[in-house]
Amino acid sequence: RLDMADRVAALVTLSTPHRGSSYADWILGNIERSTFAQELLKFLRIDINCCRDLTIDACARFNEDVADHPGVAYFSVSAARPWHRVPAFLVHSHGVVRRREGDNDGIVSVRSAAWGTHLGTWPADHVHMINHRLVVELRAPTGNIRPRYLAVLDHLAAAGILSSGS
Repeated sequence: RLDMADRVAALVTLSTPHRGSSYADWILGNIERSTFAQELLKFLRIDINCCRDLTIDACARFNEDVADHPGVAYFSVSAARPWHRVPAFLVHSHGVVRRREGDNDGIVSVRSAAWGTHLGTWPADHVHMINHRLVVELRAPTGNIRPRYLAVLDHLAAAGILSSGS
């Protein structure tokens, strides 16, 4: 919609809620009914209005209004972890999303994150997708995510979307 497709060869999204997050639906359906929760959020200066754009219905409307451009290649990467391998502050949201949508990274389900050519599901939580590890992994650590970023770039180069010098 910004008439910039001629400047974009590809769009790669990482654990992006293309189809919305059922946790945004949960927040708006539960927290907004509680005066105490609203006051607490106000005191903490946490604005939940962003959740309105991330609901399943809002994302469906966005996807209807903003079609993928045929000249741009779309790729996505999802993430998923079991609940006991996400940071404590993501345990509740992980459970809500798991019950409604299945495997997820603590915020976004694999199903919602898959868009265009899905390049796979990384064993990471939502925060780890930007290489911030908040959970100590003693057994089978995922480790540094950066090599996975490089593999995505290698994929784009092999597909002829990026030149090897880019």
